[in-house]
Amino acid sequence: MSEKSTVFARNVDDVVRQFEAVVAQMEHLGRRDEKRMRDETGGVYSVQSLTIFMGPMRLLLDPNGYDLPGCNGAIDLYLLPPYDPVATLYLENGEWFLHSPDLTSQESIAHPTSWERSVLTSESIAHLLESIAKHAVPSV
Repeated sequence: MSEKSTVFARNVDDVVRQFEAVVAQMEHLGRRDEKRMRDETGGVYSVQSLTIFMGPMRLLLDPNGYDLPGCNGAIDLYLLPPYDPVATLYLENGEWFLHSPDLTSQESIAHPTSWERSVLTSESIAHLLESIAKHAVPSV
């Protein structure tokens, strides 16, 4: 495993732990799963993904990789099962930022017109999850 993939896996684990803490505080459930990825040398390494169960809704925190244009890592948050992206986390200069649409209605989740950026904190995670729970339509 390369140094970059080791650092990325550690950064992802920190984000997953942060989400798990907020999810537990909100009295929802989360389940970690291993995701295998390839590094720049072709080696295989593992990172953690997190499935979040919020009543009838499920969300997937899904790491994408590191050394992407404009950032040092990215993780998407999807509404399941249609895999609608509801947020993306970007690692920039050692700090995670949360990019999400203005989640004021179900329509804005399906067709976002503008995105907001905030530093990833417990408060921004809770706000995002509460907005999704309030406005997303779960698939049945």
